[in-house]
Formats: sequence, C-alpha cells, structure tokens
Amino acid sequence: MRAHTSLPATTAAPSYAPTLSGLARFPSLDAIYHELDQATTLLVVGTSGSVYPAAGFVHIANQRGIRTVYIGPEEPANAAAFDEIILSTATEALPALIP
Repeated sequence: MRAHTSLPATTAAPSYAPTLSGLARFPSLDAIYHELDQATTLLVVGTSGSVYPAAGFVHIANQRGIRTVYIGPEEPANAAAFDEIILSTATEALPALIP
C-alpha cells in the first residue's frame, strides 16, 4: 500500500538504508544488487525516475520485499513503484526522517 504525504511522518530510521547516491559509489551493478540484498529500506531522493539503470532499483527492491521511499518536490516517473512518496524538499524531509 502506497502512502502519499506532503511532509514525512515521524518514524525511526531503518538500521540499513542505502540511497541511490550512496549506491553510485559501487563499481558495478552486481555490487549494487549485493547491497540491495542487505537492505531493509531503499531511500530515493530527488530523481526523475526515468534514467536507467538507477530508475529500476526500486523495482528490484520491490521484488526483494524491501521498503521503498521517495523524497522530492514532485513525483518521479516511476512513482507507482514506491511504497511511500514524500513530496517535500530533501532539506525539509530528511532531517525529520533520519535522525
């Protein structure tokens, strides 16, 4: 079930939640898939959702039962794939989401 909010709810940060920008430091897609195997949450911040392969990570996360959260000022092209969408700037949303 997908939640759609304009401001983040107060929730505890997941113990392990790689971001797409964090995943970009890996040298190969295999390394990214390995990180997704360890993840409990995939947090995606401010992307169009249309540039692959990164736009496809949310689908892989869904297949693996990983919670997916998008934060950005407008919905990405792949919005339907996310469990939760927070329409806000990263500056406003992230401090409330990740202590």
